[in-house]
Amino acid sequence: MQSHNSSRRDLLKRMAMGLGVCAAEGALLNNAVAAALSYDASSSQSGLFTPQQRAVLNAICECVIPRTDTPGAAEVGCAEFVEHQLLVVFASDTQQACQGVLQTIHQVSTNEQGKPFASRSIAEQIALLEKVEAMQPPFTHLEYGPFKQLKNLIVFGYYTSMPGATQELTYLAVPGRFVGSVPLADIGSAYSSKDYY
Repeated sequence: MQSHNSSRRDLLKRMAMGLGVCAAEGALLNNAVAAALSYDASSSQSGLFTPQQRAVLNAICECVIPRTDTPGAAEVGCAEFVEHQLLVVFASDTQQACQGVLQTIHQVSTNEQGKPFASRSIAEQIALLEKVEAMQPPFTHLEYGPFKQLKNLIVFGYYTSMPGATQELTYLAVPGRFVGSVPLADIGSAYSSKDYY
């Protein structure tokens, strides 16, 4: 009888721990979405990055989602959004890692070409960012992770911005039936959730 009660207690403890982990993950996601929805570029008071790091981040935004027939990530304020998200949602170790990768990109650019990253041509910027992605020297896994985090935040910020959600993506309030294979040319663009607006 004792072993039956003890195994039931263990099961209940494990279930409680599992629910706690699920709740914590949900809270982090909810914090990220809540911070994104509450973000207002006109009233945002960022203070994480130096002006030089902001210039590098702004140039990265332009490389990740450039201007086409819709505004690019730099134009919609993704650099400010990323800084805000890092300040509000992420721990200090993630903040410091992102600061570090921006500083490293600036230093490598200045050492290789004698000019800051933001002053280089788009082609030169992309070539340097591809080195970060490929972890080619002088870049390592230490820069890759935070760089990937910055790119994810840029994309998240862009597609939750008004131009990203309403101009880049298509919105149907009440979509029709499911059609699994439709040529993109027939619909024009991917779909968006305009529920934020």
